[in-house]
Amino acid sequence: MSDFLSNFENKNYQKRNGETPKSDPPKQTPSPNTAKVKTNETNKPKVSTGSRSTKSTRSTSADDVNPNENMMIDPTYQKKKRKKRLIITAICVITIGLLWWLYFSMTHVPLPNFVDKNISEVRTWANTNNITIETEQKYNTKTDANIVLAQNKKVKTQIKKGSVLTVTLSIGPNPDEVIKLPQFKEMTKSEAQQWIDSQKAENISITDEFSAKIAKNKFIKQRFLADDVSETNYKRKDQLLLYYSKGVEVFEKNIDVPDFSKKTKDEVTQWGQDNDVKITFENGTSDSIEVGTVISQSLKKGTKIAKKSQVTVTISTLQVPNFNDYTLESAAEIEGISTNIKKRFSTSAPYGSLISQSLEAGTFIDDKANDKAITVVYSAGKPYLKSYFGSLEGELAESFYNDYTVNGANINYTIHSVDSAEERGTVVEMSNYNAYVAMDYTVSIGISNGSGYTPTADNTRADDESDVVGDTEEAVLPSDTKKTASSDSND
Repeated sequence: MSDFLSNFENKNYQKRNGETPKSDPPKQTPSPNTAKVKTNETNKPKVSTGSRSTKSTRSTSADDVNPNENMMIDPTYQKKKRKKRLIITAICVITIGLLWWLYFSMTHVPLPNFVDKNISEVRTWANTNNITIETEQKYNTKTDANIVLAQNKKVKTQIKKGSVLTVTLSIGPNPDEVIKLPQFKEMTKSEAQQWIDSQKAENISITDEFSAKIAKNKFIKQRFLADDVSETNYKRKDQLLLYYSKGVEVFEKNIDVPDFSKKTKDEVTQWGQDNDVKITFENGTSDSIEVGTVISQSLKKGTKIAKKSQVTVTISTLQVPNFNDYTLESAAEIEGISTNIKKRFSTSAPYGSLISQSLEAGTFIDDKANDKAITVVYSAGKPYLKSYFGSLEGELAESFYNDYTVNGANINYTIHSVDSAEERGTVVEMSNYNAYVAMDYTVSIGISNGSGYTPTADNTRADDESDVVGDTEEAVLPSDTKKTASSDSND
């Protein structure tokens, strides 16, 4: 529109009509909104001829317009045109800048400050913004493990997505570093813990124990878990246990003492173990309470006690009597006590008197101990050597063992062959008999060789068989050979 109206400017109009342009007033740019063409002509009426009508329309052409009369020049036109161009240019620049900003903001992200942050927080941010994280590890005694010490790009730098961010990561203190240990025995529990925290000695543990002798929070002992570790070569990775006192343990009195009457010792013991109560047993005797059950208790039923308390319980028991007050026969008849009665020869204790008893008189025994018989030894008096005339030689060993050895006497014998009309093997001589002898004694016994023996009809066959054996023995042993036998062979 503006180009069309420019054709009607005064100079252009004069050129188009072959006229020499005149000097114009200062040029003003008409605005397309304000430049208007005015005409003073009025429309002429239409003329109709006959049946055929013609329209004559008079159009205003550039040749018919007088620029001085029909056209008005807008002096602000050029200024407005330049302003429009500036606006369009500015809009284009802003649009391009906005598009570039949108692209940059979508492909870049500002870098936060990750120093002193946990690596997990860094990885979460990196995953969200498509950033690759690379780590460098470094020992550090002041910073915990997995905490960022430094980053290779400045804070708030616009970092492009898909790029790599390198962070230096603390892996805590050096575990192989040798640490000089303090004197823990001179430190309280809190002081020891402060030292452990400051040195990052995480393998040193503090254990609390109750103690009735050491004050609360005071050192008790220390223990290295490895045999080759000591105070001089301790490393941060080595394990050390420190024991500190918790003071005297105080328990709440919330345990009810039951009635232990007629309960067994085992039942009372089990109750004490279940409730962490110490049971002290005492022995007592009772004619009405069964042996092995409770007679009395130090605390009444229903008494409230705490753990580690002590309860004294009296158990019905048997008391070993003085068997010197009993005879050999009556000792075996004592009710409730099993006894093993034995006799022993004695040259000093008269017959029937007590020599010894396996449990001292007055000793208390419960039902379990009563299962084992008490051995009681009474005196059988001095050893008395009996007559064994008429006995066979083969019976002597058993007889001497039962008559003397069992009762503690060491009575031995020797044998010799004697010509006799008595049956062969019969005792026909004794150097001593029917007399008291010493505890150690040997008697000589003569055995008939049957040389003058006359067999009867009833024992002919037996004598014939014995002759065969006798002949063999006599062929081996001379008739005057003496055989010796002792009670030791009968053990």
